[in-house]
Amino acid sequence: VARARTAIGTVSAKYLRFTPLTTAGADASYPWAANELQLLDAEGTVIPWPTGTTAAKPTNTKAEHGTSKIARFVDGDTKTRMLMPPYSDSTTGFAPITVTLPTAVSFAGYRWVSTRDNSADKKRTPLTWQLEVSADGLIWQVCDVGEQAWSAEEEAASWTSGGEGFPRTVSSVRGSVPAESGTGLVT
Repeated sequence: VARARTAIGTVSAKYLRFTPLTTAGADASYPWAANELQLLDAEGTVIPWPTGTTAAKPTNTKAEHGTSKIARFVDGDTKTRMLMPPYSDSTTGFAPITVTLPTAVSFAGYRWVSTRDNSADKKRTPLTWQLEVSADGLIWQVCDVGEQAWSAEEEAASWTSGGEGFPRTVSSVRGSVPAESGTGLVT
């Protein structure tokens, strides 16, 4: 489901951090899930993940799911599920995924695909989220704060149709991303 955004140009980043802010109900064992994050060029075409791209969870989270590994968030396959485990300490909120690229990639938008492997995944779907970018993995800038607004009909269709997960949003990069010397971030 597309949500209109005003493009501010492209962003170049070596690191991305995707953090759900709310979900449809969460799940104690794996609070959120998704199938794939995709970066888009100015024409809306998916930019393939460069060889060597990795996805990681925070070190203070519980162990990964046996088959639904964090790496699946950037494996290029919209049919593979990633389950994020909860924090293992008193940290609150949803654990983010940090994507590390071998070199900076420029993109004008992004899309993430929800999972629908089982009924618990409905509750794990992020309803609001934040996407941050970084040149060095230390200084982060908010690139987008998203809120999904899909209809009941679209939601029902996403759980009854076969095949890959349901694309939850297509968003142009927007908001306030301050330009920093050498980072390639734009305003």
